[in-house]
Amino acid sequence: MKILIDLDVVTVALWDKNKEAVDFLEKAKRGEFELYTPYSLLDTLAKWKNEPLKTKILSFYELYSKKIISVSELLNKLEELKTGREVVEFEKQKKRD
Repeated sequence: MKILIDLDVVTVALWDKNKEAVDFLEKAKRGEFELYTPYSLLDTLAKWKNEPLKTKILSFYELYSKKIISVSELLNKLEELKTGREVVEFEKQKKRD
């Protein structure tokens, strides 16, 4: 399964030690997901002032991301998924009619 893990989830796991978030990151570390990270997320992170937290978060993304992707790659993939979902819904509707 390919996923994006939002910066908030990683922050809550590493800063607050929220159990659900920590468990989710552990799954990513074990390779249960293919983690894709947009450059824009890393750009946002670079602006943070909390250096220790920023370093931990950056480390997580660098170690466990299968690929760092551009915004255009992300948008293209989302459009493909949206189009694919629309085709599936259209086919389901045709079968009902």
